[in-house]
Amino acid sequence: MLEVIVKREGFGNVLAERAKRAAEHIGRGAEKYAMHVKSREIPMHEQRGKVGVGIQYDLCPIGVDHVQAPHDPIFERITQHLTALGLTRPVNRFALNREEVRAVHYGKLWWGSRGLFRNM
Repeated sequence: MLEVIVKREGFGNVLAERAKRAAEHIGRGAEKYAMHVKSREIPMHEQRGKVGVGIQYDLCPIGVDHVQAPHDPIFERITQHLTALGLTRPVNRFALNREEVRAVHYGKLWWGSRGLFRNM
């Protein structure tokens, strides 16, 4: 199937247009099964198990991107890097609350500017 998509042969031409457009082309309710944010498919990181990743997906200006900030498991254990951000308590990755949003926000700022979390 990958070869058919790459060569844009037959139905591969429809699938080559990505999930949102392919679902629109197929019609008959297929749109509700096309998993995307801002027309970009959701990567392998499932946001139901990482609420902060879901926040990143929603706020990323280019659509779904899993490398915009550190992932939630990092916030479940407190390290010197996290205390430098002002995060002094573990954050539950399954809860959407003020602490989670704050962790994602500060993590995104530090991830982009210094890359402190990349070697953790």
